Amino acid sequence: MYKKRDTMKVSAFLTISAIGSVAFGAVMFLMPALAAGGLGLSLTPQTGSLLQGMGGLIIGLGAINFLARHFTDRGMLRVILLTNIITHTLGLLADVFGALNGALQIRQMAPVELTHLFIGIGSLIYLVRLRPQV
Repeated sequence: MYKKRDTMKVSAFLTISAIGSVAFGAVMFLMPALAAGGLGLSLTPQTGSLLQGMGGLIIGLGAINFLARHFTDRGMLRVILLTNIITHTLGLLADVFGALNGALQIRQMAPVELTHLFIGIGSLIYLVRLRPQV
C-alpha cells in the first residue's frame, strides 16, 4: 500500500493531469476552430468532427484521472497509470507521424507535446514507485 505522503503526491499529479486533459479536451470539443488554428490545421467539417471526437476522449481521460486521484488500491492505480502511459505514448507517436508527413508543425504542437510528456513520464515514474502487491 502507498504511504500517506506518496498518496498525496499521486493525488496532486492526477489532479494536474486531469486539469490539463480537460482543458485541452474542452477546447477541442467546444471550439474545434480554435483547436485547429492552434495546431496549424485547416478547419474542415472532417477535421472539426475528428477534433471534437478526440476532445471528448481526452475529457474522459481527464475525468478518470480526477476520479482516481484518491485511490489507494495499487492495482487500480496501476491501471490508471498504465492507461496514461499508453494514451500519451500513442498520442506523441501520432504527432511525430503527423510532423513527419507534413500535416503538423512541431513548433505549433509544443503545448500538446509537453502535456504528453508530462503525463506519460509522470505516470511512468509513479508506476515504477508503486511497491509490488504481496
